[in-house]
Parts: sequence; C-alpha cells; structure tokens
Amino acid sequence: MASAEEGLTVDGKLSEIFSEGYDLYKSIETSPKPFNSEEFQEDVKKCIHLFEDSTRLVSIIGMFSTNEQAEEIATDNLKYLLLPFFLGQLTSKIQKRDRLECLKVAEVYYRDFIKRCEDYEIVKRESEIAELNSTPRDEKAELVQMAIKRNTKIEKYRQKKELEEQLKMLKIAIERDNVDDEIKRDFYMKLIQSSIIETKDELDSIKMELQILEMRKSSGAEELENSDSFNGGPPSHSHDSSHNHRHHHHYRPEPLKPIIITRNEMQKAVYGMGYPSLPVMTVSEFYDQRVAEGIFPDPEKAAHMKPVTGEKTEEEVEQERAEQDELEEADDETYLARRRAFDEYKDNVRRGDGNRYNRS
Repeated sequence: MASAEEGLTVDGKLSEIFSEGYDLYKSIETSPKPFNSEEFQEDVKKCIHLFEDSTRLVSIIGMFSTNEQAEEIATDNLKYLLLPFFLGQLTSKIQKRDRLECLKVAEVYYRDFIKRCEDYEIVKRESEIAELNSTPRDEKAELVQMAIKRNTKIEKYRQKKELEEQLKMLKIAIERDNVDDEIKRDFYMKLIQSSIIETKDELDSIKMELQILEMRKSSGAEELENSDSFNGGPPSHSHDSSHNHRHHHHYRPEPLKPIIITRNEMQKAVYGMGYPSLPVMTVSEFYDQRVAEGIFPDPEKAAHMKPVTGEKTEEEVEQERAEQDELEEADDETYLARRRAFDEYKDNVRRGDGNRYNRS
C-alpha cells in the first residue's frame, strides 16, 4: 500500500486531476455544441473519467469521515464533496446509450451526494423531512399539505436565485490572488447548497422519466410477444442468414456503472451485497491497478529510491572525507589554497553593529 511519501504524490495528483476536470466541466456547462455531437460527447466522456479518478484518489487519501462535521473539513477539500453531483450531471448528458441505464447511474450519484451532505449535516435527512410533512389522511389535511408543498417550492426557487447571485459575486472574488480563506469557504458551501437544490429537482425529474421509460419498455416487450404469437413463433432465419447473423452479433458497449470505492475487504463484501450491479474495488486493488498502468509509483521501487532531501547520507559524508584526505596527502595546490583562505577569513564586525533595540 502507499506510504506517507506516496500519499503526498497522490494528493498532488488529485488536485491536478480535479482542476482539469472542473475546468472541462465548466466549459461543458456553457458549451453551445449540440448534446449529441461527437465533440460534446467526447468532452463529457473525458470529464467523467477525470472525476472518477478524483473519486478514487479521495478514497485513497481517506479525506472524509462520517464522524466529522462540515466545519472540520479543510476549505480546499470542500470541493471534493461535489464529485458525485458532477458525475450525476455528466452521466445524464450521455447520448447514444440506453437512456434507462444512464438515468439509473445518475440517480446513484445524486443519492450518494445527498447522503454525504446529510452525514455532514449540511442538509436535513429525508426521514426528518418526511416526518415533518406527515399528516392525517383527510380532506382538510391534504389541502394544508398541498399549500405547504407549494410554499416550499416557492421558497426553494427563491433560495436558488439568491444563491446564484451570491455565487456570481463570490466567483469573481475567489479568482483574485491571495483570496481570503473565509471567502473561499463561503463560495464552496454556497455551491454545495445550490447543488443540493438542483440535485433534488434532478431526482424528481429522473423519477418521472424512469416511470415513463419503464412503461414504454414493458409495453414494447408485450407488443413483440403478441407479434411473435400472431406470426406463429419467432421470425424465420432461413432467408439472408448472413445478414441476420451480423445483426444478432452487433457490438454492444460495456454496461455503464457508477464508481464505488471501498477501503477494505469487509466493506467490499457489504457493498457488494447491497449493490450487486456496481463494480466495487478496495483502495489496495485500485492502487495496484494504477501501478500496473504506470500512473502511480511502485511501492517496492520507491522504497529503494534515494530520498530527495537537502541532507547528505552517511556514505556520502564518509566518501567526501576520504576525498579530502587524498587531496591533502597529494598536496593538491587548489585544495590547500582554498583551505588556507578559509582559515584566514575573518568576520569583521564594526563597533555599534548588532542589537540596537531602544538605542539612538
């Protein structure tokens, strides 16, 4: 596993990879290119890979803990809480893939983002909100509930607009040199709060779209089944068998799945049972994979590498002394002249120099 020195290397890589991904994400959000264009989709794909690697590196460093509160997170680390939100946004923009598959993966990312924010008490838990909104099932109570929901939507819209205006001003401030830590922290917290509101809207939209797609999928399967039974079974493959063979074995891309990283084998077993369709790997497995790809340093090779420090090793000191002794014995003129000059050097200090505190 990675040592402390390698951890610094990984931390540096995380900052670089996230910055590259965030710059690309901002350009995607403001891009005039059509969603289904090749260039736009390539940018989305690249940005997803960058944020996936950032997520893995956050797990390696062990940056977040459920025992902490938002106030305990370092200001520069707050932005990494947004990783699942960014991945959810990007996944929903993917074209030329099964829409149902993309929506389910985006939903996993959005729910993971909300869960992290709940753990850090940035937002109230869904169970607490549901308990506050629960009312008896009668006509009067339902009217009251409808009014509460309407007012909540209006308040949410107002908050979103206020946050957008505040973020515009803070964004200008944090782009300056030597920005104050409090301003930077305020920007990240407001960005997280704005993303929470957007995430809840996205989850509502995904829920509605999933219902429509599931209905369309089931109705399409029923139509195909009815068509087969009407024709007396599945269509014959006797005509143009080569064409049917090529059609049957057409290329299918790998399933789109969210990245879930766990810290050890026990968590891997638990998450694997809870999310059987998700690819789960431990931090050690991910690090070994990156070492094999040549991205991270090999721990064994790094252990034998000479440390880059300002201090000399014992072997170097001994070798230097031996060289000096040889030069003295050989009466090397250059070496002896340098030594004599060093012995004759005097540090002249004039009268009155030194600590003149409280003196005229």
